[in-house]
Amino acid sequence: MGNALRFPLAVIAGLVLAVVTIGLVQSIGHQLFPLPPELDPHDREQLKAYIANARIEVFLFVLLAYAIGSFLGGVVTALITRPNSVVPCLVLGSILTAFGGMNLILLPVHPLWFAIAMFGCFLPMTWLASRTVAVRS
Repeated sequence: MGNALRFPLAVIAGLVLAVVTIGLVQSIGHQLFPLPPELDPHDREQLKAYIANARIEVFLFVLLAYAIGSFLGGVVTALITRPNSVVPCLVLGSILTAFGGMNLILLPVHPLWFAIAMFGCFLPMTWLASRTVAVRS
């Protein structure tokens, strides 16, 4: 594969894995911390009210999903682009951060600490993945 294609394809592959992983880990979280049966998840106002009053464990599990997904996505990106994997991994982290920001805009009732932790999650985890792959190579 040519170097011109390796970078974008690596970022796309990492993004797909990160999003799928985040979804899978969050689905485990939904099993551990189910939504109240009377809540309609398609009703934005009900969802906002739930998020505003959710237990801290719910938010911590979401952050765990973001961290695991970012790291695994970063590993795939780094494996495809090594030995020069830092920039592609940081591009991946930036895209994931933008997605996280859109989530905060669409549901603006997340606690401030969660927003700060979320923005501090994606880039460090993708960077850590690039460094982990570089050390193991």
